[in-house]
Amino acid sequence: MVRWRAPGMDDPLGGADPGGERLLVKRCPRCEAQMPADSLICHQCLTSLSDVAPTPFVPPPQEPEPTGLRRYLRRVRRRRVLQLLLVAIIAGVVYVQCFWPAPSRDEASGSRSLASGAEVWAAAGADAGATRVSEASPPLRGETAWTRTLDSELTAALVTDGIAI
Repeated sequence: MVRWRAPGMDDPLGGADPGGERLLVKRCPRCEAQMPADSLICHQCLTSLSDVAPTPFVPPPQEPEPTGLRRYLRRVRRRRVLQLLLVAIIAGVVYVQCFWPAPSRDEASGSRSLASGAEVWAAAGADAGATRVSEASPPLRGETAWTRTLDSELTAALVTDGIAI
């Protein structure tokens, strides 16, 4: 906050008492500031001092100087708050990365079947494994070279890219 000061008001009471007599001042009734006895207005709040009687100068009470530890703590308080905030953020990241329980995953029930049903994650016109099935037989032109009866289901298509297996 910047207060208005009249020119030459760096020391409003005019320095020390040169003659040894008590220095008289006027105390502002509004802001309690001490002004020289010949002042007509308060230099801090611009209140008229024409009706105020001069009183002896009373020096303002001085606060005791803070001890070394208090001065140190006051000086580094902001830095400590920022350090604690940084430590809290790092601790949160470590907790989430190392100790937060991972979501459960459904494992496949076997090498040929999925734990989820065929309707889960199905593609357009296909099942969960993106396998498309047609009831119509493909038009294979040519002669049958050999046949084989398999013990289990097929894992690959019989025709791939137009080439017969």
